[in-house]
Amino acid sequence: MSTSRPFAYNTGSTISGTIQLGDLAIGVDPLDYTGGVGGVRWWEGPDEDLGYIICRPNLNGNQPNPDNVPAYIRFLRSKLKTEESFVSLVNTVFEQSFSTGNQCKSYLDSQGYWNSWVDLTPTPTPTNTVTPTITQTPTNTITPTVTPSVTPSVTPSVTPTITQTPTNTTTPTNTITPSITPTNTITPTNTITPTNTITPSITPTNTITPTNTITPTNTITPSITATNTKTPTPTITPTNTITPSITPTNTKTPTPTITPTNTITPTNTITPTNTITPTNTITPTITPTLQGQSYIYYRWQITEAKTTPPNANAIQSSEFVFQINGVDQSMSGVVVTNPSGSNPVNEEPSKLVDNNLTTKCVDLNFVTNGLTNFVFQFPSGRLFSGYRWATANDEESRDPKSWKIEGSNDGTNWTLIHSVTGFNSTSTRDTWQTAQTYLSPTPTPTVTPTKTPTPTLTPTPTTSLSVSSAVTFSQTFTSGAAPGSTIETAWTTFRGQLTGTYTKFDFTSSNGQGYTGITDAVKVQQLANALRTGTTGVNLAVTISGVTWNVGCCACRAGGALNGAVEFANVSLCSGGSTAALRPWINNSNWGGIGTTVGAATQTLTLKFY
Repeated sequence: MSTSRPFAYNTGSTISGTIQLGDLAIGVDPLDYTGGVGGVRWWEGPDEDLGYIICRPNLNGNQPNPDNVPAYIRFLRSKLKTEESFVSLVNTVFEQSFSTGNQCKSYLDSQGYWNSWVDLTPTPTPTNTVTPTITQTPTNTITPTVTPSVTPSVTPSVTPTITQTPTNTTTPTNTITPSITPTNTITPTNTITPTNTITPSITPTNTITPTNTITPTNTITPSITATNTKTPTPTITPTNTITPSITPTNTKTPTPTITPTNTITPTNTITPTNTITPTNTITPTITPTLQGQSYIYYRWQITEAKTTPPNANAIQSSEFVFQINGVDQSMSGVVVTNPSGSNPVNEEPSKLVDNNLTTKCVDLNFVTNGLTNFVFQFPSGRLFSGYRWATANDEESRDPKSWKIEGSNDGTNWTLIHSVTGFNSTSTRDTWQTAQTYLSPTPTPTVTPTKTPTPTLTPTPTTSLSVSSAVTFSQTFTSGAAPGSTIETAWTTFRGQLTGTYTKFDFTSSNGQGYTGITDAVKVQQLANALRTGTTGVNLAVTISGVTWNVGCCACRAGGALNGAVEFANVSLCSGGSTAALRPWINNSNWGGIGTTVGAATQTLTLKFY
């Protein structure tokens, strides 16, 4: 009998008979969930006996399902019900590098993703009570030497050296009952083998927690010196105890103070008279950047096969990946579809991004439809400079020969990015083909450092051009925490400085996602003005390159809407469906983010108008 449970996407309050994790409701009471308990649609999860389950929200509502209805949750299951398989699934899907199931569970919980992982490591059962009785018959000058072995299983040996006949016999009557509390997986055992009726007492500490790797040196020499007193006390004198001090560098969380000049009148031509010369110890790093339009949807439209007609009238490929400056980018989390296509079992569109050259995607409707569309949907807008694809395991006639790459932000209106005709694929199978590049990085001027620290620039006045200084907001937001007064003040300051003329804006995150170079002289200015003057009840929505951008007071603010609590977001205001949002005054932990805007992971958000 299988083990499973019901799940639902729920952005409201917790439903009776369920538990709530982020935007997920998980049924726990024996109810008829098919009746729409709580007014939401319920989905039965996969069999938990076959592997570990992960359930996560799918904000676009496009998860395939047998009923062909909008589905806002997605299930993942490890291939085996083992810790290794569970860790591999999490690391592959979420691009992490965890080594234990507990680490994976902590990460998934912090993201609001339910999972069935349970730590199966047994907890050792310690001995109930250890009550040694000390019987001591020391001599005047008995000096036993104790040499412990610093490993998780400690077996010190006691080798006393007797230099004089015992004359005094001391028999203390005290009873010592030490309490031994072992750690989760380590139960050290002290074994003492004294000679000549000398029984030194060893009192273990309450908690023994050895580190993973212990490299003792020969400089630790504990000694026990028994004298005529009733209770000898062991004295341990370790040497060379080093406590390293770690001083991180380049970790800065500044609160920017931006003081732009409303209008600057630079010249069209700047003629420097001397070489720009920083000090001789500076080695500048030049990083080329991409300039262009980001898209949420990319379409690979194949219009011609290598042979006409191809075998079985089909087209096929084993892998497809986008690149930036010749480097493959992660396709994890990308949803691939084949509209109007027909795919055999285990040869579906998802095989194009499974990072496995031995699988493939086949469309049997290529000849019937006259073309094949493979649509790649990213969580948020992405900008690439090229791509490459790989041949499948058989049938060279099915290799793509001519195709187009297009971009869209709504999945309906498409912009041509790149096209190829007459491509001649290699005859070798399961092989990557020549990478295609359609966008070059913006050149960065070379800086040559010399020994003269002061550059001199002499501008040559020509015609006057009015340009406003860039105004930037950049703050670090913490997962699970409401923004503090520092962030709120920085946001208010930023809004008040938007007094110039602007034609572009960037909205980016330290997680690598975002929108850059968004350009529209009229609409960008409207957004800047709305941010500066925003008040309760006055909202603005404009569409630039297929993406809707909104400015208005945050109605979902904890405590109610408030003048000054201005939100900047795509899709719609105060919505978990937005994939890019900035809510510094929301007064709760749903401050926005890029990719995920409700319960997002810690990240630095930067909004720049220029």
